[in-house]
Amino acid sequence: MMKKILISLILILSLGFSYLYSSEMVVPISLKNVKEVKVVFDLNVGNPRALLLRLKLIEETLLGISRYANYTAVIAVRGKASDYMTKGDKYVERKDLDLKKKIYQQLLRLKEKYHVRIEQCKIALKLREIDPEDLYEFIEVVENGYISLIGYQMQGYAFIPMD
Repeated sequence: MMKKILISLILILSLGFSYLYSSEMVVPISLKNVKEVKVVFDLNVGNPRALLLRLKLIEETLLGISRYANYTAVIAVRGKASDYMTKGDKYVERKDLDLKKKIYQQLLRLKEKYHVRIEQCKIALKLREIDPEDLYEFIEVVENGYISLIGYQMQGYAFIPMD
């Protein structure tokens, strides 16, 4: 009796695992025959909760893509999102400092684990009166974020607005 139960349990588990394995291997129609993805995320959200959510959505998106294709990803930061790309607490309200720390951790995770290039528009820094020296060390400053977005699109990058 115990032997039948054990065999049944093993059979059920093996069928379950084979179902899970096979369902994960189904390539979405949108990525059929796609071997490489290039994507640029346009990030200009000034609300820290929304900004953190967008960064988590970027991670989820890249994780999903990585199951089926290689990718190259860029986050182009401009506008009010620029305030949260800075070291210290000089550019954000005190009530948002905890969220700013979480944003930093998520940015660092995207940079290190997902190899995302993070670019900051210099024009936005000027308009927001942010000293480029105050940016996180892993963020690259570009002269004009719009030119970067245009250039990436001309190179075949998919443009994803994140506002």
